[in-house]
Amino acid sequence: MLHSYLTRESAINAVGNIMMFADDMQKTYSRHGIDLSSDVGRQNIILSPAQEHFFADVISKAVGACRNDGRTGEPDIIITALNNRELECKVVCKGKGGGWHLQADRTSLATGKSLDFLYLLFDREYKNVGVLLFKDLVYDDFKVPSPGSRGKSRMDKKHAFKKCIPLVGGFFDRREEYMQRYTTEIKMANQPHDLKRAKEKFALWEKKEPQISITLESIDEIRT
Repeated sequence: MLHSYLTRESAINAVGNIMMFADDMQKTYSRHGIDLSSDVGRQNIILSPAQEHFFADVISKAVGACRNDGRTGEPDIIITALNNRELECKVVCKGKGGGWHLQADRTSLATGKSLDFLYLLFDREYKNVGVLLFKDLVYDDFKVPSPGSRGKSRMDKKHAFKKCIPLVGGFFDRREEYMQRYTTEIKMANQPHDLKRAKEKFALWEKKEPQISITLESIDEIRT
């Protein structure tokens, strides 16, 4: 199978271990009078090595030799058992405006090789989670870095999500959702003005680019 080294079950297992680690970190910081929950950026940094460690652990149990490196310039996870397949890991919290900034170092793909990416997604309260595995992303799956982005490039979602395997949570294209809605309205229209309106709405959405929306799952529910 395309994604045999990670399954929903193993992803949930890894998330459970990551959240136990997060609980321990919260207690440690709190014991020293530091409110870790007030800074999502800091929490993401703390969870990043945990993501690499615990996902490498479940991958090794599934396919064999696997290691997480952690050094600057090295892949986050190297799956030795799969011809040294490289997996980049990213912890992302939902933006204040409700969007998702799925980024990567585009230069890591400049050599023409493809990489797998594993995005661990949280809402801003860290109560809901998503795990999205992207297989074989290439240079053109990310946009040109903007000035001041320090080399970080945003994912081009209309291309990259064609290669996405949702393990926890999921995604949908709002464009397709609306096109289906207006297709139904066209079939059900009894009046000329209703038919005209539905056709106009359908044509409008048909011309739009894919509009990806990401869904999460309750951490408490998947851990039970």
